[in-house]
Amino acid sequence: LLAGFTHKVEKIDVGIIQAQTRILGPEVARQTQEKTSPSYGQELAKQPLDMEANEKDMEQFYRNGLILSENLFNRVEKNEPLDYGAISLLVEQLIERLKTGDYNLIKLANNVTTENYLYSHILNVTVLAIIIGLGLDYDRKKMIDLATGAFLHDIGLIRLKDIILKPHKLELSEYEQVKKHPIYSKELLQEARYISDAVRDIALYHH
Repeated sequence: LLAGFTHKVEKIDVGIIQAQTRILGPEVARQTQEKTSPSYGQELAKQPLDMEANEKDMEQFYRNGLILSENLFNRVEKNEPLDYGAISLLVEQLIERLKTGDYNLIKLANNVTTENYLYSHILNVTVLAIIIGLGLDYDRKKMIDLATGAFLHDIGLIRLKDIILKPHKLELSEYEQVKKHPIYSKELLQEARYISDAVRDIALYHH
């Protein structure tokens, strides 16, 4: 019987298959039979390639998120309206990717430099907020509000760009100004179209 387990499916006779089913149960027996098939080895060989392709896809997706983050601040700085369509699409895609349990995004969240800190920060906070929301079993509306609020929570820092981009430690007076950025975020979102009150509250109360 044990020798039969090591044979390929085409060489296992009906008696051994029936014995597997009686001893292991139908589901485990089926899995055992699948793992002895030639196609199973082929699938295993494909896995490293699939993982590498998935990681590259996720890296590109993350870079696109950083570009959108930078674009968000640039538009606000120029007093242009938020590109809510692009923000909404990013949020939806983030939620769907994290729903599947693909947490490569968390690994990418560690790749933060001083040059991209502000843009990567809001993207990384959004990723972590979605994971928390999924853990709390939020419904779709709550998830979208949570993720959108996370993505927009630091938008008020654009009013303090000259301060936050300084390479040295902030003076006390500068730090006091930075502490006001949640208020600035709420003000900038106050008149924005398609933004819910929940998103505005996240921006105001995130500290």
